[in-house]
Amino acid sequence: MLVIFDLDGTLFKTDTVDVKAIRVVLKKHKFKSKSKKEIISLFGFKCNYIVEKLTGCIDNEIKEKLEKEITVYEKIYIKNKGRLYKGVLKMLKELKERHHNLVICSNGSE
Repeated sequence: MLVIFDLDGTLFKTDTVDVKAIRVVLKKHKFKSKSKKEIISLFGFKCNYIVEKLTGCIDNEIKEKLEKEITVYEKIYIKNKGRLYKGVLKMLKELKERHHNLVICSNGSE
């Protein structure tokens, strides 16, 4: 049996990494700080949309630069702060032991 999972918000607690990464980039570029709730409300959308909504910026070149910086910080924070939801690892191991094929499908960046 094939079992397909979304990663962000399903297996992985996206807020453990992305909120901090986004806040750091906003602060670095002197954009208004956003609450955790504001940032989380945009999860599920593509990063360029999130950047536009949080900054008001419509310049594609600037948005792309901010997206790349957010990705850099995500990669840094995922190592120390990234967390799976409780029970995910156990569930995945049990599914694998039952010989299920496991796949992740995500619209997230690399």
